Amino acid sequence: PELSWENDRDKVLPGYREEWEATRPEGGHVVGVTGDGTNDAPALKAADVGLSMGLTGTKVAQGASDIVILDDRFSSIVRAIMWGRAVYDNIRKFLQFQLTVNVVALLLVFIGAVVGFGQPINAVQMLWVNLIMDTLGALALGTEAPTPELLNRKPYKRSSSLISRPMLRNILCISFYELIVLLILLFIGPGYFNIKSGIACARYSVKSSTTKWNANTNLKITNDTLLSVILPDDIITCSDFRKFCYGKDNNQYCLEDHSYSLTSTSTKFNFHHLQDFDNDCLTCTKNDYTHGTLIFNTFIFCQLFNEYTSRSIFNDVNIFKGILSNFAFIYVSIFTAGAQIFLVELGGNFMKTTPISITLWVVSIILGFGSMIVGVLMRFIPVTEDPDSFFDTTKSKDSVLTTKKIPSSLELTRIA
Repeated sequence: PELSWENDRDKVLPGYREEWEATRPEGGHVVGVTGDGTNDAPALKAADVGLSMGLTGTKVAQGASDIVILDDRFSSIVRAIMWGRAVYDNIRKFLQFQLTVNVVALLLVFIGAVVGFGQPINAVQMLWVNLIMDTLGALALGTEAPTPELLNRKPYKRSSSLISRPMLRNILCISFYELIVLLILLFIGPGYFNIKSGIACARYSVKSSTTKWNANTNLKITNDTLLSVILPDDIITCSDFRKFCYGKDNNQYCLEDHSYSLTSTSTKFNFHHLQDFDNDCLTCTKNDYTHGTLIFNTFIFCQLFNEYTSRSIFNDVNIFKGILSNFAFIYVSIFTAGAQIFLVELGGNFMKTTPISITLWVVSIILGFGSMIVGVLMRFIPVTEDPDSFFDTTKSKDSVLTTKKIPSSLELTRIA
């Protein structure tokens, strides 16, 4: 009488715990209990999932339960399970999308800083990336409706990982593609698309300086005596920059990439080669962020199309399945694309973006669409989920038949 079942059963009945564990190698079941009366409250509280009746159930039972069945129909339990699995899958879809964005963004910024390119994606642009990744991504991927096919799957164990093998394959493949594309744009893009690397100057203002340069030597003329031995057509002043480059939208090309001569017979010169010409004569009044804008725009469109790929966390090739029923996903995609166009074209110094040409827009979209193509092709890589991540009740049944039963203390007494 002084012993309790909860505290002393393993001592009173040797082998009880061993018997239970031997017949249940997968662990205990996830227990759901339904009830409507006050006397059901302890069982509802102790169960993994307590379900009470909303119409006939008492307030005590409803307070002790986890789920209240409003219509008192047991078929609603099936719907609750289906919705629970849908929410679980939606969380994993969002996690797959978020990890891909994080991996690419972190590696891109780290590599760009290490090799001396500064920040390929600046802080304000990263805030927009976070908005896409967190708020809009969660709204798009977290609103997928449940389907009856979810009930055909075995339940996951409590200890199973949120990131499955197919998800890991998806994250690695998409991240690898996007990182390679963005690094190519970072290192090779300026030469291929004929744009300036990093932050260039789109417009200069000319200072009122009296400094003169010798076109033959590219050096400053610091002695008035030298003016008498230099041909007038070979003497360069700050005002000459205004003469050759006035009204041009991108003066850095005029400064660095072109050679000029004051007359047809005078020596050709390049403003950028003149000693300290940039510092003495020019002040940048408008920056050119074309290179960074191309990288930023491509990165965003990669994530926009990656949202479609992230809708499937398994091996389904059809990533558009059921998309027409998810209006939130469609609205988020339209808003993201529209906001990106607005930020690129009108962001200016706040976003550190420069309006880009139609060609660069097409390049950004095509490269972003490539992440969707990779997302479809990678599903042909044969990767399946770990069988041990599922709760398999058949093993418990087989073990009951094949495991030799350990006799309890009562049976040992009878045998004796």
